[in-house]
Amino acid sequence: MTPEITAFIHALVIKGAWLLLVIVLDLVLGVTVALKQHAFKWTKLSDFLANYGPKVIAWLGLELLGLLPPDLRVIAGIGDALGTGAYAIILLSAVASILGHIQAIGVLPISIPGILPTDKAKQ
Repeated sequence: MTPEITAFIHALVIKGAWLLLVIVLDLVLGVTVALKQHAFKWTKLSDFLANYGPKVIAWLGLELLGLLPPDLRVIAGIGDALGTGAYAIILLSAVASILGHIQAIGVLPISIPGILPTDKAKQ
């Protein structure tokens, strides 16, 4: 492998690891809130995976545009921007979900504008 591809894969693995960490934290806190509110359902776990799965696959697809041949680098440049944007959207939505879970648990007593506490009983 060329050093360029190795650096690309290394950056992708680091981004993927951070994304996985945030998604797992979202899952654990979501299950905690559901158990606290006595609203835990096993079917919600598959809904959780169905929510994040296509987003992560689409992000990986956009990131892989960076591996296009040099004569197509213009499209790859657009792909880098789209991949970074998709990554940011997924990461920020997971962080917002985590903050909602933390509010619902009661660890974060303050209200954050635009972020509502998770209420599993209403879902």
